[in-house]
Amino acid sequence: MIKIDLFIEFCKSLVGSRFKTAGGRAEFILSSAQHSRLRYYVVSTGKIRDHTRRRIKMVLARFGKTRSLRQADYKGISVNQPYILALISLYCSKHPLLVTGKLKRKS
Repeated sequence: MIKIDLFIEFCKSLVGSRFKTAGGRAEFILSSAQHSRLRYYVVSTGKIRDHTRRRIKMVLARFGKTRSLRQADYKGISVNQPYILALISLYCSKHPLLVTGKLKRKS
């Protein structure tokens, strides 16, 4: 399981970087990473999306159980899953020893 504090620290190193969503259809910039939230700037709409610590923890817990990067597996938890799943995927690629198990990628 990914520990939330380690994940947020990792995200702090990415602030200002541009990413594609987990589905690859949109781009976003991680504009802020704080103890209490992540904030995304959606390039196509110019809108800001927030992810509270509570929701981040819920997504990480679900990921710990499913190892899935499919957005559909996170319905009911967060509407911002495309953004955080992209960051989780990157975290897993950079920290393979901290994340055990096989990832289920979107088909």
